[in-house]
Amino acid sequence: MHRIEKLQKTLADHSLVAAFLLYHRDVYYYAGTARPASLVVTPDDAVLFVRRGVDWLGDEPKLSDVREGGLGSILDWLKAKGIQTGNAGIEMDIVPADMYVKLKMLLPGLEFVDVSTFIIEQRLIKDKDEIKSIRGACRMVEQSHKHLPDILKEGITELELSAELESVARRHGHETFAVLRKRLETEMGYALILSGESTRAIGGYGQVVTGKGLSPAFPYGPSLRKVKRGDVVVFDIAGLSQGYHSDLARTYCLGKASDEMLEAHAALVAIQSAMLDAAKPGVPANQIYKTAIKKAEAMGWADYFQGHGKEKGTFVGHGLGLEIDEPPLLSPKDGTVIEENMTFTTELFIVHPEFGEVKLEDTLLMTKDGPELLTTLERTITEI
Repeated sequence: MHRIEKLQKTLADHSLVAAFLLYHRDVYYYAGTARPASLVVTPDDAVLFVRRGVDWLGDEPKLSDVREGGLGSILDWLKAKGIQTGNAGIEMDIVPADMYVKLKMLLPGLEFVDVSTFIIEQRLIKDKDEIKSIRGACRMVEQSHKHLPDILKEGITELELSAELESVARRHGHETFAVLRKRLETEMGYALILSGESTRAIGGYGQVVTGKGLSPAFPYGPSLRKVKRGDVVVFDIAGLSQGYHSDLARTYCLGKASDEMLEAHAALVAIQSAMLDAAKPGVPANQIYKTAIKKAEAMGWADYFQGHGKEKGTFVGHGLGLEIDEPPLLSPKDGTVIEENMTFTTELFIVHPEFGEVKLEDTLLMTKDGPELLTTLERTITEI
């Protein structure tokens, strides 16, 4: 069944007369284009209204009814279809408040309800083309990681490292962004290079170590700190290929890693292995989280696993696809049942007050037989 047909069935099942999709990732998922456009779907029809760039659409759209126009054209179409009353869906989690108010004013007979949950649920299961794009995103970020040992040296700044490694990803087709569905707090770059004390810096975003950034305007990401011999260096990069994300983090050390760093990293590998053994179709996301916590406790790293103190994180992985922060979230509160062809990460780190952070993150695909690691770099600390 075509993606739009699945959505139409959902609308019919929930007695919705229409759904208005305004968010570019959702429009792209159903219509095949991310140009400025709105997609209006009813149980028996679908029209893409393109506001700008219509002459450059070419064969991008996946549906036959594509029209030039904006909100006025949508209102005329609804009137012609006789859609003036009933329940209608919009993406409540992301549509701006002013747009919601405008729609309520212009369409007073419609009662708007949230359809984001339906859309996100449908997008959880990836098709073969989506999986191919995610594999491509994994390959590009692996190239950046493979280049890091060639350029990491004493005196280089985190910013210089990040610029070099981001350029490698760009030359392999990276599409520049890491897309978040909803964040009021900050915009997000796609690469984190952290060293020394920066690997203990918490910006407050995403329950992870974020680094210091370049200014209070964006206290996130690489800084002007110069790498010193003996530093731990963490490189976390999100890939983006054909609209789809990957996520890959590894730990490096300029010089010989301390016994404590190696022990902490070995614990992460063991925790990840336990998670991979536990993760199967039919297993809830929160069960995988519990497996990770139990293993961290058994290995004596519970106090520092996923951070420490009041900044301690409460997840061990996240879904990804058209956004970097999709469900499922491997957390104690997410009971999403893992299914075949879901894609998500294991994002594991230990933050120690003495040596800083060691981190291990991989992107995986759930198959009928269990998880397949889509990122394939060796799971070790690389000493340089």
